[in-house]
Amino acid sequence: LIEGFDSPPLVMMAHTPRYYQKLLEGNGLQKARDLISYWVDAPEPPPRLQRMYDRLTRMDGVRIRTIDMSRLDDEIDLILQIYNSAWERNWGFVPFTEAEIRHLAKELKPVVAPELCPLVFVNDEPVAFALALPDFNQVLHRLKDGRLLPFGIFKLLWHRRNINQTRVLTLGIKPGYRNRGFDAAMIAHIIIEAGKLGKQRGECSWILEDNVEMRNGIERAGGYEYKRYRVYEKQL
Repeated sequence: LIEGFDSPPLVMMAHTPRYYQKLLEGNGLQKARDLISYWVDAPEPPPRLQRMYDRLTRMDGVRIRTIDMSRLDDEIDLILQIYNSAWERNWGFVPFTEAEIRHLAKELKPVVAPELCPLVFVNDEPVAFALALPDFNQVLHRLKDGRLLPFGIFKLLWHRRNINQTRVLTLGIKPGYRNRGFDAAMIAHIIIEAGKLGKQRGECSWILEDNVEMRNGIERAGGYEYKRYRVYEKQL
């Protein structure tokens, strides 16, 4: 973290001390890439985003639905297909194996809100997906000893109703289906569904600084940069 120290991290995000940047650079490490976190205060999609969402959902052959937790194994197969295709040209990308993504799904299953996980199909082909989670960090700080068991889990479940923000962890679109507004449609979907769940603000993170297409999509949704992280490297 190099900018945005004045607010706490959302679920599954890091928060490092200010002096890390000086310490790392003082030891010869240099910037490799910056990663950006956007903040979105949106109880409902901005009008332009809503129009794009309405237009896309009315198009022949285009379908947006949420993840079906009762068919999770099948859904994971679709997500793996989209994910490895969508990110294959991103800096630092390493493809998920089937074992890795199934392990991750098992870890996330207890905290997933299916309404916040849209999948986009074009003529029944899966072409895009997004994953957002309720910000359980708003609750976890209440667990003074940091333990879920034996009693922490009950406190977590009781207070989850007070969670009022979300984090969009990932959003990907297969090559060949980009620049059609699917990014905006999925963000609009998440804003709409999060609002129904009482969550009217949140974070989109993290985004590579040179991912202009994704940054533009989030900014169209009213997002603004509020945290910046840096990946360092050093020649050996």
